[in-house]
Amino acid sequence: MLIRVTTLEPVEVEIIGVVQHQRGPSLARDGQETIYLTHMYSGNGGGMTYVARTNSDAELLVPQVRRIVRALDPQLPLSDVRPMESRVSDAMTETRFALVLIGGFGLIALALASIGIYGVLSHIVRHRVGEIGVAWRSVRRRVAYSGSCSGKPPLCPARGSWSG
Repeated sequence: MLIRVTTLEPVEVEIIGVVQHQRGPSLARDGQETIYLTHMYSGNGGGMTYVARTNSDAELLVPQVRRIVRALDPQLPLSDVRPMESRVSDAMTETRFALVLIGGFGLIALALASIGIYGVLSHIVRHRVGEIGVAWRSVRRRVAYSGSCSGKPPLCPARGSWSG
């Protein structure tokens, strides 16, 4: 297939794959269409990325991969060799930062709301303490004048002791 790839003249390049939604450096954004070309075309300084799957520790595989690449082409550089977990973690950095920031602001909002509710309730209680005391004295007087503690709480103000 003949396609124009970052050059003035059309260059014949073999397309080996087309992907509808390829996610790039961020996993949070929607993917974009991607065309995969053969390794024979590197364009203007374009690089290639290879992924090796292993059942063991990926760090143990790096010296073997370096040796194989050096055997194929001693001039070929091999850089940025990392496990896939590290790459996925790097791709999730923006999302992780945003979530931590939102969580922090949520905790601050919760603390401010709690302090505000406490302040309002303490203000109301402070101004109502007198009314509560007046109401309690009124109940004690009524019980004391009646002289009876039947049907009342276990502490009988008329006798000044526990009933029972």
